[in-house]
This record gives sequence, C-alpha cells and structure tokens, in this order.
Amino acid sequence: MYTGVVETMGTVARSERRGAGHELAIATDTTGLSAGDSIAIQGVCLTAESVGPDRFTAFCSTETIERTYLGSLDVGSSINIERPVGVDNSFDGHLVTGTVDGTTELKAIDGERLTIATPPQLEPWLVEKGAIALDGVSLTVASVAVSTFTVALIPATRNRTTFAGATSGDQLHWEADLVAKYVAKAT
Repeated sequence: MYTGVVETMGTVARSERRGAGHELAIATDTTGLSAGDSIAIQGVCLTAESVGPDRFTAFCSTETIERTYLGSLDVGSSINIERPVGVDNSFDGHLVTGTVDGTTELKAIDGERLTIATPPQLEPWLVEKGAIALDGVSLTVASVAVSTFTVALIPATRNRTTFAGATSGDQLHWEADLVAKYVAKAT
C-alpha cells in the first residue's frame, strides 16, 4: 500500500525486453531497499529483483506492459519512486495500491492546473474534490468536465515529481481512488 506521496526520483538506466516481459534498471539511492521489496515506479507496484548501491532492477510482466507505459520508457527518463507505507509511518496522501487502472493523456498545462483526458472506465469513480493518483502522485481532482478533468499542482509537488518536466501529450498512469471503487461496487 502506498500514499501517493513521492519519496524520491530516479532515472531509467536500462530498459529491455526479457522473455515475455520487460526489465528496468533504475538508478537511485537504494539505502534500505532489499531484493524482494515492493516499490512503486510511476505509480506501478513492482518488486525489486536485484539491488546494488546505486540502482535496482525490476521486472514488468506482460500484464504490466499491457496496462502501463513502463515498457516504452527511454534510458535517461526521470521516474517517481515511492516505497510502501509501513504501519509505523504517518499517512499522507490517500490509499494507493500501485495496481494502476490504465493510462491517459495530459492534454494541457495552464500554470499550476493540468487538464487530463478522462478514460471512459474512470468516469464512475471521478468526482470533484476526490482523490486520484497520476504517475503515482496523490492529487485532488479540481474539476470534472465531459471528457476531461483537472488537477492543481502546488509548487512542492511539481518540483519533487516528474511533473516538473511534464508537457502536453505526455502519457500518465492513473489509479482511481480505492474508496470510490468500493463505494461504486457496493451501490
């Protein structure tokens, strides 16, 4: 379980097919990370397979490649990284599982406001002032329109995440709010 509060950023050091899946090597501070630990990359929960002093590798299954854009990341791409929340940690952000629902497109940037395309499967869970995770970042939905929604970034979020370099047309992972999913299922 994650909170959507990005811990650090890393850089894709290697990206290559491996069997039916894909392997990523991520350059970052690995202090306290061990092989077998869960770690979220751009909001996608993966497992650290091997860990060195300044990088780790993670394998993306066929399912992960089909639902995400991780297989198309270029060497040198910046990525958001978050470790799972421990029971003894404070809980900021919102409940994020790391099992992203899909990808969408960043349509426009107007100062702090980002306009995002609304995938049809997100519509039942998207509410104004509700939570959403985009590329692993816990955000609040500012407004909802017919085929788009907006979020507003505070400077700290923009500066500490991949949103610092975001441009229109970028693909984003999205994960709907877990509580909204359960409420929709129960009604």
